[in-house]
Amino acid sequence: QQKAAVEAETRASVIEEWAALAEQAEVQCTALQRERDIFRDQALKTATELEAYTAQQEHQQQERAAADAAAGARQSELGQQNDDLQAELRRLEKVCADLRQECGNLREQLLRADGTLAERSALLERQMAVLAGVQEQCHTLEQERDELQIQLHRVNAELADRATLLEQAQATLAKTNAA
Repeated sequence: QQKAAVEAETRASVIEEWAALAEQAEVQCTALQRERDIFRDQALKTATELEAYTAQQEHQQQERAAADAAAGARQSELGQQNDDLQAELRRLEKVCADLRQECGNLREQLLRADGTLAERSALLERQMAVLAGVQEQCHTLEQERDELQIQLHRVNAELADRATLLEQAQATLAKTNAA
């Protein structure tokens, strides 16, 4: 019983840990999704800024010839920022997908553990019922044993009384035979 209780308690602890891991993975996934959304917004904003900046530079190109070099550098920098943000966005989406997969795997493990625990709980209940029946039979047999011991003591007492009477009768018979 204690071993089964320890096993059940251990399984319950493992299930709680798995549930906590699954919940933690969900939280991390949600945080990564928020971060991905922020990076996406930044990428869109940067792309919009890049387009606006490029249009402004093209308009002012006739007035400022020297600004061409600065505009090209800024455009390259924004393009690199955009590329970097897109790469980071793809990385975060991959991490998020991996976390979703891990979360799904943990849920499957949790479902299997729940099923195993339910089966073992049912088995334990059946064993407990059998044990209760055996204990009841033991109790009944102990009562029968006690009753038989009482009867045995009575029979022994009667035999002792009869043995005494027999000895007395033999002694009387011996006296009678001697006389």
